[in-house]
Amino acid sequence: MEHYSRIVHSDSEGYLIEQALIRENSNYLIMAPHGEEIEIATAVQAEHLSNKLKGDLWTVKGLSKDGNGFSKWHKTSTELFSEEFTLLEKLQNYNMGISFHGLKNPEGICIGGTTNGKKLIKEKLDEKIPVSVSVSGKNSKNAGISPKNVINRFSKESVQIEQGPVTRESFGDEVAETISQILKEDF
Repeated sequence: MEHYSRIVHSDSEGYLIEQALIRENSNYLIMAPHGEEIEIATAVQAEHLSNKLKGDLWTVKGLSKDGNGFSKWHKTSTELFSEEFTLLEKLQNYNMGISFHGLKNPEGICIGGTTNGKKLIKEKLDEKIPVSVSVSGKNSKNAGISPKNVINRFSKESVQIEQGPVTRESFGDEVAETISQILKEDF
């Protein structure tokens, strides 16, 4: 297992780092491209799921002096490339990619990605997590189906988990644990 950490940007106003954990022969890639203050608790969820599935992990974590990492560091998932985030070059091709994200709706989960199993994931999350769960529409900004989306560039199939801040902070571990169970049992 190889662990990499790299400062992408650092100044008196904050910092942005990327991290990668590469295991031998992993079928899973777990991402949190907006960790720490950018979209709070997503990196923790990704780390939890990576440990459960023994999957490779790539995270970006940002902090800012004013506490608003989102406005300072957020880039969409289609704007993340190896020219800036060089640890992406450590990743390979995976059977399944799972990416954790934030959602403006305070409570709730929206399931996107390229997998055909989104409805199954919704049903299982509905059983375990006491918040509204929906499946993203094909034309939604949360669809996560663009080939330019960072998770889709490395995965044959992907799941994008968008969650509101209350959901991430109150049920983050439960969401990651449920996703782990679904992938182990149903995929």
